[in-house]
Amino acid sequence: MKSGDTRVRVASGFGAFVAIWLGQALSLVGSRTSRFALGVWMYGQTGEATPFAYVALCDALPGLLLTPLSGLVGDRHDRRLVMLVSDSISALAVLALLILSSAELLRPWHLYAAMVVGSSASAFQQPAFSAAVPLIVPANWLGRASGLMQLAEGVAQLLSPALAGLLLGVLGLRGVLLVDLITFLCATAALLPFRFRPPPASQDTPPDTGSWWRDAFAGWSYLSARPPLQALLFTGLAMSLILCLVEVLVPVLLLGLTTPATMGLVVSASGVGALAGSAVMSAWGGPRRRVLGVLGFAAMEAVSLGVAGTRPSVPLLAAAGFSLMFFASLVWSCAQALWQAKVGPGVQARVFSIRRTGGELVAVAAYLLAGPLVDRVFEPLLAEGGPLARSVGVLLGTGPGRGLGLLFVCLGLLMALISVGGLLWPRLRGLDEELPDVTEEARREAPAGST
Repeated sequence: MKSGDTRVRVASGFGAFVAIWLGQALSLVGSRTSRFALGVWMYGQTGEATPFAYVALCDALPGLLLTPLSGLVGDRHDRRLVMLVSDSISALAVLALLILSSAELLRPWHLYAAMVVGSSASAFQQPAFSAAVPLIVPANWLGRASGLMQLAEGVAQLLSPALAGLLLGVLGLRGVLLVDLITFLCATAALLPFRFRPPPASQDTPPDTGSWWRDAFAGWSYLSARPPLQALLFTGLAMSLILCLVEVLVPVLLLGLTTPATMGLVVSASGVGALAGSAVMSAWGGPRRRVLGVLGFAAMEAVSLGVAGTRPSVPLLAAAGFSLMFFASLVWSCAQALWQAKVGPGVQARVFSIRRTGGELVAVAAYLLAGPLVDRVFEPLLAEGGPLARSVGVLLGTGPGRGLGLLFVCLGLLMALISVGGLLWPRLRGLDEELPDVTEEARREAPAGST
C-alpha cells in the first residue's frame, strides 16, 4: 500500500484511540465470556476441580514465560501488526474450538491447548497496545486513556460471568464461541483504518546488541539507570501484593458471614466501584502530579481495607469493597499514565513486560501466602482464648473470621505505610519533576509510520 493512500491514516489524537479501544474492549469482553463458559463446560465434563485449575494454569503460565520476548517484539516491530497477528492467532484458537464443538469432538485437552495458544498471543498483544498509546494520545490525555483501559477491564470482569451464563442458556457453547469470534473481528476492523507511528530514534532506546536475550532484558537496564522508575515499580508491586491477598481472601471472609448469593452481590459492589473509578478517571484525567495521585489514592485504599476488617458486617464489607476498588482504579490509572509518559517509546513494551511479569509473580506469591497467613497466624491470634483475644479482640471481636479481619486491618496499615513512605522517599515523590515527559516530544517527532 502506498504512503499516499488515504484509506489508512496515522492513529493520532484521543478520537483515534477511542476507536481502537472500543474494538479491543469488545474483544476483551468476548474473550473473558468464552473463557468463563469454557470453564463451566470443563467442570460439567469432568466434575472435578483439578482440570478447572489446569485451565487457569494454561491461561497464566505461557504469558509469564513469554513476557521477555513479547516486550522485545513490541519494541522492534510494528505494534499495530503485532496486535493484528496476536488477535488473529487467538481467533484461530477459538475457531478450532468452535469446529470441534460443532463436530461433537471437543475434549478437555483441546481446551488446554487453546488456552496455551490464546495466552501466548495475549502476551504479545498487551505490551504492544500499551506501548502504542503514548504515540497516539497527547501526554495530557494519557490519564483519560488509562482510565478507559481500566474501564474495559472492569466491564469485562463484571459482565463476563453473567453474559456467559446467559449465552450458554440461550445459544450454548457454540454460540458463545461464535460471539467471541465476532468480537475479534470488531477488534480487527477497528485497527485496520489506522497505522501506528513507529518509535522515533532516541538516545533513550537501548541499542541492538545482536543477542535477543540481552535485548529482551534491556528494559531492566533502562529502569536501573532511572531510580525514580525503579521506586515506582517496587511501590506498585508492594501495592499489588496487598490487593492480590485481598482478592483471594474476600470470598473466605464473606462465606463465613453470609450465603454465596449475597457474596456475589458484595463482589459485584466491588466491581461497580472499579467501574466508577475508571469512569471518573476517563472524564477527569487525574492530577497534574500523577505520583501524588498514586500515593494519595493508595492512602484511601488503606482506609477502605482497615474499615473492612473492623466488623463482621456484610453492608460494611460491600461499602468498603466499593471504596477500595474505586480508589484502586484511580491508583492504577495514575501509575499507568506515569509509565507511558516517562518511559522512552523505543523501550516501553519491554518495560511494560517487566511490570506484567512482576505483577504475575506477586499474584503467585499472594496465592501461596494467603492460606497459611490466615490459618496458621491470624486466626489463632483471635480465636477464643487466643494470644490477642483480650487486647485486640476487645476491638475487633474474637472467634472464627476475626483473625481474617485483623489481617485486613494489618494490610490497611501496610498500605498506609507504603503511601506515607512513598511521600517521604525523595526519589519517588519527585518523579514527576526529575524525569521529563518523553513521550509527548516523541509523538511529535515520530515519523508518520508505515503501512
